Order: sequence, then C-alpha cells, then structure tokens
Amino acid sequence: MDGILYANSFSTLIAIDVRDLAKPIVKKILYKAFKSVYKAGYPMIENDGGLATAWQRDTVYTCYQNYYRYDDCIDCLEIIPTSLETVITGLEQSGPGQGGSMARFELDENHLYAIDLNKLYTFNIQVREDPKKWSRDEVGFGVETIFRQDSALYLGTQRGLIIYDISKPSNPVKASELSHTVSCDPVVVQDGLAYVTLRSGTACWGGDNELQIVDVQDIYAPSLIETHAMHNPHGLAIQGDLLYI
Repeated sequence: MDGILYANSFSTLIAIDVRDLAKPIVKKILYKAFKSVYKAGYPMIENDGGLATAWQRDTVYTCYQNYYRYDDCIDCLEIIPTSLETVITGLEQSGPGQGGSMARFELDENHLYAIDLNKLYTFNIQVREDPKKWSRDEVGFGVETIFRQDSALYLGTQRGLIIYDISKPSNPVKASELSHTVSCDPVVVQDGLAYVTLRSGTACWGGDNELQIVDVQDIYAPSLIETHAMHNPHGLAIQGDLLYI
C-alpha cells in the first residue's frame, strides 16, 4: 500500500518500505501481532512473539520425501507470492493490492486484514509505515484463505465459506457461513458469485474434489447454486469472463 509492503515473520508483522525495490527499508516490527503460529496444525508459538536470532547445530534429521506434507512447514499467515511485475504494478497504482485465492492478507484503504488457523485480525494502517493492532475475532478452526470484494471478506475455511461484512472497515462483522464437508477451501469472488474449490489428498481430511458456485449477492444469505466435479484442484483465479483453476 503506497509503497509499503506488509509481511509476517512467525508471530510478528513487519512493514517494509519498498518504494526503492533495490533498497528495501524495514520501517516497523510489530511484535506479538499474531497470537499463534502453527506447524502441522499444532501451535508452535502461543502468546510469545519471540524470534530466533542465533542458533547452533545439534542433531541433524533426515526428512524423507514420502513423509512430507505441505503443512509440515510454517505456512500459517504466509503470503503466497505473486509475480514481481504484479507487485510493481500495485506499487505504481499506490492503492491496495488484490490477493489471490490462497492469500492470508487483504487490504482496504486504511486497514490490513490477516488470518491464522482460527482468527481474523484487523490492523489500522492509516499511517502506512506504522501498522497498529486493532481487533481480533475468533472464527473457528481451519481458516485457510481470505479474499476481499467490495465491502466483504470471504474466508475459505476447512468447514465452509465464512463471510464478514466490512462496510465499517474497522469493525468486521460475521455476516454468514455456508458449510460443506471438511476440506481445504480457497475462494475468489466476482459479480455476486463466489467460486470455491474443495480437494482431497491434504491434511484437511476431505474426500471431495469439486468446484462450488455460490450466490453471494446478499452476503447475509449465501446459497449454493451448483457444483462441478474436479480432479484435485489447487487454487483458482478469475479475470473478466474467465475462471482459471
């Protein structure tokens, strides 16, 4: 936003001045910004906010590829990177960026919204380089992605689509929830329709592989319109009349 990049480092929020991409400058480190950091679904940091600054080698363990799962790395509150061209375009426009279907951060003019495994955070960024903690809402387990469209936030969770009304940006209010079988669940929204994918083969336990199309013209009364069978979809994007999965 206006040349300031917001990033997380474990439980810390960092504001970085990237107006000169060759010389980024850390403007603020907000410790204990997030309550919990998770590894494989279990809390690693609870109300601590500490960061490792030095270490020594003790024991080396071999990780076998067939035991690897995506969530064995620290992935909660992690921004999914877009192309550098997209980042530069966003900076040139000096407005809030639009996250993709796998994003964990979203912006409006004066607020940064972030999620972890079970919470929605709101930060005041009226002073761009000085983000301040504003509020925290308990959403429930399995929150994975966040997508903003107009005055609403759409949270993709392992148990369903949850919509927050941000017509008052500093005070997100839960508008509705549309449940589905437990499954990993990203979402994108356009023109009153939400597109949600569910997939199997993850730590989300689900067995469904499908695209769900949801009418969200009234965010307080979403309704499932139709479903389409898919083959293990991983994320989605929408541009104009095309939906990419």
